Amino acid sequence: MEIPSGFSNMSLKFGDHLCFLIENDEEQFYTSMPFIKAGIENNEKCIYIGDNDNCRKFGEFLENFDIDVIDIKKTGQLIIANYNDLFPLEGSFIPEKMLNLFKITIENIPDEGWQGLRIIQDMSWLADDPQLNDKLMEYESELRYNILEKSVIFLCQYDRRKFERETLVQILKLHNTVIVGDTIYKNQYLAGLNEVLPIQNNENTKKLKAQH
Repeated sequence: MEIPSGFSNMSLKFGDHLCFLIENDEEQFYTSMPFIKAGIENNEKCIYIGDNDNCRKFGEFLENFDIDVIDIKKTGQLIIANYNDLFPLEGSFIPEKMLNLFKITIENIPDEGWQGLRIIQDMSWLADDPQLNDKLMEYESELRYNILEKSVIFLCQYDRRKFERETLVQILKLHNTVIVGDTIYKNQYLAGLNEVLPIQNNENTKKLKAQH
């Protein structure tokens, strides 16, 4: 089933995994607004996850797009979540905990009465993580193969100014759809799991490879 993307050139479907490489702050929020507004109008639950400053800016931009943030948040349709509030004790990104949180949220969507789930993740806060590359590859691979299903769309935002080029190239290969400016495209360079996932011997990697 095709659903509105918020962009004029192409619709989306549940299960799409979008990547947006950000050039500047203005582009980040202006491009996100139509995506979220389309989700709200389509009766989808919408979640934005970022650092404290970007959560504040996101809410302000929504108001500028004539979205009543306070009222919609009261209904449970809109959640603006700070990473530090989700994981206050860890102090760093733990892929398994984030993935488990998404699984629970997805399972609850039918009971809550929403058409589906639409999530934006600003990944900039991970740019200083010393184990960044392995964590991101594990996380994005799990999203692609084990989390994405008929009721959810993910939009992952990566700031070009904060991430190494090679990391961004690898990340792009794990998303089936890419945003460039205000246009979305199907990713012609979508890679198989073994082309991207870092070589390591942990149980998550073995499980993914066994499944695919």
